[in-house]
Amino acid sequence: MSIIRERLKSKNFNQNIILIYCCRKLDQIIFKQELDSINEKWFKQVCVLSEEDVALENYEKGFFDKTHIDKYVKNHKNSLFYIYGPEKMKLHISNILKDLKIKKSSIFIEDFF
Repeated sequence: MSIIRERLKSKNFNQNIILIYCCRKLDQIIFKQELDSINEKWFKQVCVLSEEDVALENYEKGFFDKTHIDKYVKNHKNSLFYIYGPEKMKLHISNILKDLKIKKSSIFIEDFF
Protein backbone atom coordinates (compact mmCIF):
# COMPACT_ATOMS: atom_id res chain seq x y z
CA MET A 1 0.00 0.00 0.00
CA SER A 2 2.87 2.37 0.69
CA ILE A 3 4.01 2.17 -2.96
CA ILE A 4 0.55 3.17 -4.16
CA ARG A 5 0.31 6.00 -1.61
CA GLU A 6 3.69 7.35 -2.74
CA ARG A 7 2.57 7.18 -6.36
CA LEU A 8 -0.53 9.20 -5.51
CA LYS A 9 1.72 11.97 -4.14
CA SER A 10 4.25 11.91 -6.99
CA LYS A 11 3.93 13.67 -10.32
CA ASN A 12 7.16 12.19 -11.74
CA PHE A 13 6.20 8.54 -11.63
CA ASN A 14 5.38 7.22 -15.11
CA GLN A 15 4.67 3.56 -14.51
CA ASN A 16 1.30 1.86 -14.34
CA ILE A 17 0.42 -0.18 -11.27
CA ILE A 18 -1.69 -3.32 -11.41
CA LEU A 19 -2.46 -4.58 -7.93
CA ILE A 20 -3.40 -8.26 -7.92
CA TYR A 21 -4.77 -8.82 -4.45
CA CYS A 22 -5.48 -12.32 -3.16
CA CYS A 23 -7.51 -13.22 -0.11
CA ARG A 24 -10.14 -15.67 0.99
CA LYS A 25 -13.27 -13.52 1.29
CA LEU A 26 -14.41 -10.05 0.27
CA ASP A 27 -14.66 -8.85 3.87
CA GLN A 28 -10.97 -9.71 4.44
CA ILE A 29 -9.62 -7.15 1.96
CA ILE A 30 -7.38 -4.81 3.91
CA PHE A 31 -7.51 -1.15 2.77
CA LYS A 32 -10.57 -1.94 0.61
CA GLN A 33 -12.18 1.50 0.97
CA GLU A 34 -8.89 3.26 0.29
CA LEU A 35 -8.15 1.11 -2.76
CA ASP A 36 -11.68 1.50 -4.12
CA SER A 37 -11.37 5.27 -3.84
CA ILE A 38 -8.34 5.44 -6.17
CA ASN A 39 -9.56 6.69 -9.51
CA GLU A 40 -6.37 7.08 -11.56
CA LYS A 41 -5.73 5.89 -15.12
CA TRP A 42 -2.39 4.37 -14.05
CA PHE A 43 -3.99 2.16 -11.34
CA LYS A 44 -5.90 -1.07 -11.72
CA GLN A 45 -6.79 -3.52 -9.01
CA VAL A 46 -7.72 -7.14 -9.42
CA CYS A 47 -8.88 -9.14 -6.44
CA VAL A 48 -8.79 -12.93 -6.45
CA LEU A 49 -11.06 -14.46 -3.80
CA SER A 50 -10.41 -18.10 -3.00
CA GLU A 51 -13.34 -18.91 -0.70
CA GLU A 52 -16.26 -16.73 -1.77
CA ASP A 53 -19.35 -18.86 -2.29
CA VAL A 54 -20.85 -16.68 -5.02
CA ALA A 55 -19.37 -14.96 -8.05
CA LEU A 56 -19.02 -11.24 -7.44
CA GLU A 57 -18.86 -8.57 -10.11
CA ASN A 58 -15.32 -7.19 -10.63
CA TYR A 59 -13.70 -10.01 -8.63
CA GLU A 60 -11.95 -13.17 -9.73
CA LYS A 61 -12.85 -16.43 -7.96
CA GLY A 62 -10.41 -19.20 -7.14
CA PHE A 63 -6.67 -19.31 -6.54
CA PHE A 64 -4.05 -17.08 -8.09
CA ASP A 65 -2.26 -18.68 -11.03
CA LYS A 66 -0.43 -17.87 -14.27
CA THR A 67 -3.68 -17.06 -16.07
CA HIS A 68 -4.15 -14.00 -13.86
CA ILE A 69 -0.76 -12.63 -14.87
CA ASP A 70 -1.44 -13.39 -18.54
CA LYS A 71 -4.85 -11.72 -18.35
CA TYR A 72 -3.84 -8.52 -16.56
CA VAL A 73 -0.12 -7.96 -17.18
CA LYS A 74 0.35 -7.26 -20.86
CA ASN A 75 4.15 -7.02 -20.82
CA HIS A 76 5.65 -9.54 -18.37
CA LYS A 77 9.25 -8.76 -19.23
CA ASN A 78 8.91 -5.01 -18.70
CA SER A 79 7.00 -5.15 -15.42
CA LEU A 80 7.87 -5.02 -11.77
CA PHE A 81 6.20 -7.46 -9.40
CA TYR A 82 5.63 -6.71 -5.72
CA ILE A 83 4.54 -9.68 -3.64
CA TYR A 84 3.00 -9.28 -0.21
CA GLY A 85 1.15 -11.83 1.90
CA PRO A 86 1.50 -15.13 3.73
CA GLU A 87 4.65 -17.19 3.10
CA LYS A 88 2.89 -19.92 1.10
CA MET A 89 1.33 -17.39 -1.22
CA LYS A 90 4.61 -15.50 -1.71
CA LEU A 91 6.37 -18.76 -2.58
CA HIS A 92 3.57 -19.79 -4.95
CA ILE A 93 3.63 -16.47 -6.84
CA SER A 94 7.44 -16.40 -6.89
CA ASN A 95 7.45 -19.84 -8.52
CA ILE A 96 4.94 -18.69 -11.16
CA LEU A 97 7.14 -15.68 -11.98
CA LYS A 98 10.21 -17.92 -12.12
CA ASP A 99 8.42 -20.21 -14.58
CA LEU A 100 7.63 -17.14 -16.69
CA LYS A 101 11.36 -16.31 -16.75
CA ILE A 102 10.86 -13.02 -14.89
CA LYS A 103 14.20 -11.58 -13.75
CA LYS A 104 14.83 -11.65 -9.99
CA SER A 105 15.60 -7.94 -10.18
CA SER A 106 11.97 -7.35 -11.23
CA ILE A 107 10.49 -9.14 -8.22
CA PHE A 108 10.11 -7.46 -4.83
CA ILE A 109 8.93 -9.49 -1.87
CA GLU A 110 7.59 -7.74 1.22
CA ASP A 111 8.30 -9.62 4.43
CA PHE A 112 5.63 -8.58 6.89
CA PHE A 113 4.35 -11.84 8.36
